Amino acid sequence: FIQPRYAHFCNIVDGEQILDSVVAIYYQAPHSYTGEDIVEINCHGSPLIRQQIYTLLQKQGLRLAKPGEFSMRAVLNNKLTLTQAEGINDIIHATNENALKLAQSASSGSVDKLLQPLYDQSMQIHAHINVNIDYPEYYDIEQLTNESILPVAYQLKDELNQLIETSKSTLTIVQGIKVAIVGKPNVGKSSLLNCLMNENKAIVSDIAGTTRDVVEGSIMLDGLYLKLLDTAGIHESDQHIEMIGIEKSKQWIQQADVVLIVVNVASGLDAIDQQIIDLAADKPHLIINNKSDLQSSSDYINISTVNNDISELKQALKQLFNQDIDGLKDESLINARQLASAGTAYNQLNDIISQLEDGLPLDLVDIEWQEFVESLKSVGGDSYQEDLLDRIFANFCVGK
Repeated sequence: FIQPRYAHFCNIVDGEQILDSVVAIYYQAPHSYTGEDIVEINCHGSPLIRQQIYTLLQKQGLRLAKPGEFSMRAVLNNKLTLTQAEGINDIIHATNENALKLAQSASSGSVDKLLQPLYDQSMQIHAHINVNIDYPEYYDIEQLTNESILPVAYQLKDELNQLIETSKSTLTIVQGIKVAIVGKPNVGKSSLLNCLMNENKAIVSDIAGTTRDVVEGSIMLDGLYLKLLDTAGIHESDQHIEMIGIEKSKQWIQQADVVLIVVNVASGLDAIDQQIIDLAADKPHLIINNKSDLQSSSDYINISTVNNDISELKQALKQLFNQDIDGLKDESLINARQLASAGTAYNQLNDIISQLEDGLPLDLVDIEWQEFVESLKSVGGDSYQEDLLDRIFANFCVGK
């Protein structure tokens, strides 16, 4: 008899050959990570020994676990919710303290707690409508009307919208703020990237057009995780390769979370500088006067990459996101899948509100309401298909 949850010192043998002396622990179902019987073997770290033990176990009909298989089994056996499993995966891949904090909160069930009131309220309405439809003879049960449901629908819409917007802001901070560095050729974009990263990441040259494709890097700036993108200089060109780089630069302006527009006040701003500023007008942006050692300006943020002086820019970046950092929520949706499902539910609720306002009979509205409830359930992973689980857990590390 092997006592569960105790460490047993023993030998792994293949016939008469001792492969290794190991510590084995038996976790008896349901008291294991997956809810199934599990044996954990702690062997010596030699790759050869591990391979020999793998080979022996395979002879006994065992196989290597697929990526994320243990967590997927835990979800299927109701040991974890899907959002908890996603939180565990995010803990493993966290790149900064904010990401780790959010992932730890999710792995403890924060996403499920966040969604539960929305689900309970929507489910209560769905159940009440069905009672009215199926048992109209029960006069002691309140008869719901479009007018009585609308205030609840409006409230659910506001709460769901707030959850989505807060989560978007939180995920931007946690997953990394995309910062595009743009400007004309030779204004010091690549030098700025190198200063921010404190290394020679990008090639710096006096020759216009040195940067023809995006150069990427990432830094931590007092709790801000910044994904930096040094782009090709924007200018008039008839060279095909340069034109591709310039077009990419313009696209990155639209895709970035914040745009750093580098200008040279000493040589004066021209129509192309203004064109770049106009392209970024609808995005959070900072206009930066590089080469402030030659001429500073009270209108722009002054830096000097020659003197490695970018302190004013760092302060401006922190001020730009101070409110988002201060408002960072531990309880938030944690990935694109959850946000997409929440967005689907929000759109369905909008349709339901339109139907209620138009006076559509409740038995028809309830069809849409049921789909809305299912979408809410899918945010937390309570409603899923097997192929969805396969796609989710394929991104996990092997085994876990």
